[in-house]
Amino acid sequence: MRAVARSFLWIGLLIFAGVAATSCSKHETGPAMWHISDANSDIYLFGTFHLLPPKVDWQKPSMISAFDKSSILIMEADVNGAAPGDVVNLIRQYGLAPQDKPLRSRLTPDEDKQYEATAKSLGLDPSALDPYQPWYAATVLSLKYAQAHGMEASEGAEEKLIKAAETENKPRAYLESIEQQIQFLANLPEQTQNEMFAATVKEVSGSDKELAEMQKAWESGNTKAMAKLFDQSVKEVPDLYQTLIVERNKRWADEIQKLLAGSGKVFIAVGAGHLVGDDSVVAMLRARGVKVEGP
Repeated sequence: MRAVARSFLWIGLLIFAGVAATSCSKHETGPAMWHISDANSDIYLFGTFHLLPPKVDWQKPSMISAFDKSSILIMEADVNGAAPGDVVNLIRQYGLAPQDKPLRSRLTPDEDKQYEATAKSLGLDPSALDPYQPWYAATVLSLKYAQAHGMEASEGAEEKLIKAAETENKPRAYLESIEQQIQFLANLPEQTQNEMFAATVKEVSGSDKELAEMQKAWESGNTKAMAKLFDQSVKEVPDLYQTLIVERNKRWADEIQKLLAGSGKVFIAVGAGHLVGDDSVVAMLRARGVKVEGP
């Protein structure tokens, strides 16, 4: 189950991906974007990378133009708008493990040894995650791993789009609540959570090559490479894939069709892993007969 940790960067938390690069414009190379329209609606779908290193040049003219023309920005969840105390309470509600089942009691001796070494390499006290459920511990490790490689949510595409929306006084809406996103992970079967955590430890202690490849594919709009890398990670844990990708994509496709039935110009920005591959939002819409322009 390699690359589960990397998938969190795509899925979005709190994170979520070769052939020749493809993008919306013939004259530029950048992250992929799709366009859906009818007589009175324009909907732009933009795939984001939730955490990025500083100074990544991803805001290309076609994306900026679509964003500026849109009257509203729709994203996955209002992470920035949540009060810190509210998030802490949600973690307490969904993330704490039973006292008789601390995190490391679920690991084999070899897994525990690898976890201890990995946590220390990331500057994390191994005992700090003992009180938590595996889903939350895996999330923390993924975030620490990304930060260790210079990636920050403050540099991610969502953060930049939020700031642009604030500058333009553009309203925002959300497909999910933070509590829903946490519940998706917290409600995974215990065995799936255990596998997720063990796989995350292996991933963050392994090679960094695939993370770099995924960022490069996203920056160049190479949707085929993105789908391949993404599938190699999340599909290896069927429960995780079904819950975090397939079921959410179906709901989002439903919402997009409702928007299309109305009117106006809408810019939707979600993790790029939701927009590439056979079970993507884009593929689902096309299967339903919706004309989606783009890669």
